Amino acid sequence: MRERRTIDDLLLEARSRIRRYTPAEAAAAVAAGAVVIDTRSDIDVQTEGRIPGSVYFHRNVLEWRCDPAASHSDQRVNDVRQRLIIVCNDGCSSSLAAASLVALGFAEAGDLIGGYRSWVAAGLPVDRECVEPNVAVCHNRQQTVSWRERFSKFAQAIQIQKS
Repeated sequence: MRERRTIDDLLLEARSRIRRYTPAEAAAAVAAGAVVIDTRSDIDVQTEGRIPGSVYFHRNVLEWRCDPAASHSDQRVNDVRQRLIIVCNDGCSSSLAAASLVALGFAEAGDLIGGYRSWVAAGLPVDRECVEPNVAVCHNRQQTVSWRERFSKFAQAIQIQKS
């Protein structure tokens, strides 16, 4: 029987197969034509913004959007010769995602060390405007508060129903 592996083992293995970019290296790669794919949650994108020009997909559909043979492939990211830089919050799930893309034939797939938060900490540009149409909330405080108010009312309604 095979010995159990930990998430640290998986990360170490994944990172041995991908290129990892510092924020400055990622910015230079983007300037040279690399595509950043943001896999963070809707809420994170809505409240924190995103890297300008990045493509946004939920992590759970990434491979289907990138694989040129998939029925839900996205033309912006389905060329296996492209340099793709996967971004999550802190640089962990992006390593696993990039390794998955390498397994699909994307030899130039990598991730951002420290994730989106390292990009922000490095003082690099952030887009806080509206995100793509599949995420219908803009990054301004008024709409974020509006979303929170709606959620709060929903939570209160649940509590009333339980009473």
